[in-house]
Amino acid sequence: MRLAAPAARDVASPNPGVRTIRTAASPACPAQASRCPAARTECLVPEFASLAKCFQPPAPFGDPVRDLQYRDLRYAKIPRAMRFADRVSMMYSRELREPFLDHRIVELGLRQPVDRKIRGGKGKWLPRRITDRLVPDGVREAPKRPVQTPQREWLRGPLRDWAEACIEAALATYGGVWLRPDAVRQQWQAYCSGHGDNSFHVWQWVSLGMAVHQ
Repeated sequence: MRLAAPAARDVASPNPGVRTIRTAASPACPAQASRCPAARTECLVPEFASLAKCFQPPAPFGDPVRDLQYRDLRYAKIPRAMRFADRVSMMYSRELREPFLDHRIVELGLRQPVDRKIRGGKGKWLPRRITDRLVPDGVREAPKRPVQTPQREWLRGPLRDWAEACIEAALATYGGVWLRPDAVRQQWQAYCSGHGDNSFHVWQWVSLGMAVHQ
């Protein structure tokens, strides 16, 4: 894969969006762990938590934007999304195609200089510019809309008893070994009471409880 010449200048770019990404991507950033939706270290037994090793993916480009793109492609967002997509499609004997994962599009995206990706603190600059005569401004300039699933409503409603039973099964086996029961229950009750909508940590406990029964 050959990078465009402007790549070397991207690191020193005055672009404010790049400065934000560089700070967030830095291993020395103290707020990085606290922003992670899966970080509930207060629910882990300290001796068990001390065994954890922080994963630092390779940073082959020496450029914060491209290195984050590489991380998402190889280790984070794409593998996670494709794992679920593959399972669901294969369950129903369907072929699922992801046209934006065509290697030519991926390579084109990595080759672009950073000011074609982020400009004025706004991402997707190049696609927005290309479509400025094709797509209405209200659509083209709209903020990102994450795909929503009713997990919050499920876990606080019809699935609450089931989820709680799974969590208790996990605590019955691993409480005091891996998990701190009081802290886990406190976090679970806080979630059910409406404090926070990210359910990533809840599903980790539910999955552990389901594994106990298998």
